[in-house]
Amino acid sequence: MRVKQTNLRCFEFESPGAEEFREYIKTHGALMRSYLFLLKGKFNAEIDGFLKEEKFVYAWAERSARLFSKSVSAPALQSKDGKTLIVRKPVRSGETVRADADAIFLARVNSGSQIEAAGCVTLFAPLFGMLVCEGECAILRGIGKGGLLIFHGEVFEERQKGLRCFWENGRVEIEETE
Repeated sequence: MRVKQTNLRCFEFESPGAEEFREYIKTHGALMRSYLFLLKGKFNAEIDGFLKEEKFVYAWAERSARLFSKSVSAPALQSKDGKTLIVRKPVRSGETVRADADAIFLARVNSGSQIEAAGCVTLFAPLFGMLVCEGECAILRGIGKGGLLIFHGEVFEERQKGLRCFWENGRVEIEETE
């Protein structure tokens, strides 16, 4: 027998409505093909049938327990404006940091960790985990091996150079930096 630990790439959906879910997958599904979908909430036969038809890999979880990660609160700080999240220490494997506004990361984001940000993100160290950013910009020092940036649905993988992503006029603009 061989046993191997792997990082599971997964999207969690909480209590999705059938129509809303179907529209989301029609828009973003091509980028999500190689991920597991974890659907939390009551079983929905219409969504289940849709996922089977489209041949996605998925699982239902009726409980709202966090199965794959734990949220982290420390060592995050709030800025003086009370909106920007500042994380001074590395984000460790298995941790998830959620920011409802802008976020600044001063240390490494390790493999197996995840950042979900509604606002802009600035990362002063390489990204080895996953960053999902829906803000107007994401500025990264680089994306290391196994790292993944999802910026407004577009996926970016390993890059040695820095990266500036901007959401302008309804589309993603990219600049590489030294």
